[in-house]
Amino acid sequence: MSGRSLWGSLLNQIKSYQQKNAFSLLQSVYETHLTPAGKALFLLMILSISLGMVGTEILIYVLMVCLTALWTVVVFEGFWHRPRAFDIQSVSRAPVISGAEAEIQVWLSYQGKRNLYHLSFELVLRTPQQRLLVLPCLSALDLLEPGQRVLLKFRGELARRGTYLCHQLVVISTFPFDILYWRTPWPLNGQQLVYPEYRILTYLQLDLMRKYQSGGQVLSQQQGEALEFRGIRQYMEGDPLRQIYWPALAKTGKLMVREYQEEYFIRLGVILDTQIAEPDSVNPELEAGISLVASISEWIARQEFLIDIFAAGHEIYHFPTGNAHTRLEYLLEILASIQGVQEFQTELLKSAVQPHIFELSAMVVILLRWDDERKALLQMLREQGLVLKVLLIQSPAEAEAEPPDLPGVMAFSAEAWRKIVL
Repeated sequence: MSGRSLWGSLLNQIKSYQQKNAFSLLQSVYETHLTPAGKALFLLMILSISLGMVGTEILIYVLMVCLTALWTVVVFEGFWHRPRAFDIQSVSRAPVISGAEAEIQVWLSYQGKRNLYHLSFELVLRTPQQRLLVLPCLSALDLLEPGQRVLLKFRGELARRGTYLCHQLVVISTFPFDILYWRTPWPLNGQQLVYPEYRILTYLQLDLMRKYQSGGQVLSQQQGEALEFRGIRQYMEGDPLRQIYWPALAKTGKLMVREYQEEYFIRLGVILDTQIAEPDSVNPELEAGISLVASISEWIARQEFLIDIFAAGHEIYHFPTGNAHTRLEYLLEILASIQGVQEFQTELLKSAVQPHIFELSAMVVILLRWDDERKALLQMLREQGLVLKVLLIQSPAEAEAEPPDLPGVMAFSAEAWRKIVL
């Protein structure tokens, strides 16, 4: 840390301290800057000062002098060996599932000129709710030498789906006597993506049939699902390597590739109702719906089917290219950041689905409430010949009302999404 940045940091701390009275200032120092041993010595010093003001015992003054000398050494030595001159080279993070333990790795290089002792580390994340979450480091360092490069691993449970921003790396030193915490924050860039929780489905009751797709040969090469051998031709740049016909190389001396033709695929659409009363709050029905979409999408990807359209609230997503697993990863990223809305726009959904409806084999619809508007949407989809899988997630108040007046609608509570048979 440069002298200018250090001076600016000290000025900011002085300004914050000026806004506090003496008691709140001591309380802040006591709670944030003192170790358990430091708190005990601090209370002992307060006690010795109090006794020295009313008593004449020489031992009290000896204790006061010893404690004053100890605190002087701690402050000056700690300040001289405070953490500084670091270089954060990389932050490694892989997406995790909501509620699972995440591990974030940071490479840290020390570029100072003197040894550092008694170091620990904290990683500060900014949650999707704009709160700060502190992850402790799995290990501490007794000694860090100049030029040394270390790998720091931080683990912690990330309870909510969404994007967690890497905010700060805090380096903490307790040198020389483990009495004071000397904290130095370093800004970080990057983010940790947390997918919604989902279950592994073994079966999904959905009558599916392959439909003719224009440009099916291109789709089959992208998906790897071509089944009918058409012939061979000369290799062209961009052809999949797995399609190379090696015996032809021995006969002709040229690379030849197999050519397939399959123009029938299973492509599905998914509609998620995201209308809730308070969009900024955590809604159990919406969270259950998002988890169900993730669960069904994971099952679809394992069957090598394609999700072509995903509609959530006001957002419509179309996936024209990519195989099933690529689309699943993209869909999970979308699900991680979905927020509730206050209005269910039926006309927008109809206009988005209509151009692709004859290419889809089925549509999975997850609703959070039941009314005439949603009923009309389902009837329109069925009239177009789509196979529908309709799931209705009801709140406790709605569960007591009359069941949906449309056959084929499966209604259940938000708590039942983990065990409901789909």
